[in-house]
Amino acid sequence: MLSKLLKKHESVIPIKIFLSLSWMLLILVFSINSNFKGLIKQGDLAFSFTSNPDFSNLFVFYQFNSSLIIVQKAGHFLAFVLLTIFLIFCFSSLHKVFFIGLAYGLATEMIQPFFHRDGRILDVIINWSGVFLCVFVFVCIRQSVAIVESLKIPKHSEKV
Repeated sequence: MLSKLLKKHESVIPIKIFLSLSWMLLILVFSINSNFKGLIKQGDLAFSFTSNPDFSNLFVFYQFNSSLIIVQKAGHFLAFVLLTIFLIFCFSSLHKVFFIGLAYGLATEMIQPFFHRDGRILDVIINWSGVFLCVFVFVCIRQSVAIVESLKIPKHSEKV
């Protein structure tokens, strides 16, 4: 069903790819901005690269005692739900969507220490949860549509 829709609108596919890549770029900008609070509160973009990243906080877990941290983690989840939706419209293979979503969720956290940010395994798990949930919901919807389609009674024209 999805492949038929994509074939009908082949000229739209580049737009879908553009949207996916733009969303990935936006996630990357938020991930490597050196001062997340400054970005959110004042709109300041600040990039500071280091060739000596500090991975010591990779396995440190957050204390969810701040509304900013909760909003930030919800943002991780929603960003990857949206990315997965965009990818579903770009690729007919859910395996590709799944792999790209999971790889990008890991990559965005592993690159952060190179920009004076703390990459965290917990954030990887939150990113991956957005991908998992989105793919799961998509598969459920696709299966439900297939079941409904198989239950439809074909109309027979009767000639009298």
